[in-house]
Amino acid sequence: MKPRPERGVGQGAFSMPCRRGSVGGFGSTPCFSGTPVMPQQPFSDSEEEYPAPFPMDAATWQSVAKQLALSPQQTRIVELILCGLQDKDIAAELSLTIPTVRTYLSRIFDRTGVSDRLALVLHIFAIVQQ
Repeated sequence: MKPRPERGVGQGAFSMPCRRGSVGGFGSTPCFSGTPVMPQQPFSDSEEEYPAPFPMDAATWQSVAKQLALSPQQTRIVELILCGLQDKDIAAELSLTIPTVRTYLSRIFDRTGVSDRLALVLHIFAIVQQ
């Protein structure tokens, strides 16, 4: 029996690593000989502090919310944006659909005179600094 030749580039066994939620046990990151080409991020939700703590005290937030003159639901959405949540997370938290959250955001942007989330957060912190 002949010894197996050394495996070099282009001769390795191509495989796909198992990933959580993948079809058939194969993920989307290719690897050769069991070593991933790109490192995988751990799938641990427990390590992540989520959502982030609210960035201001209750009295300051009440003052800012009053100045923004938003509806109670719009105010709650702004609170969740300040905590770092995305549209899908806000929708889940408030039992809404993602398009409904985006409609609320559009109306919040119109009322406050900003064009996106970053501008909204900066606008809120500018109010706090006054």
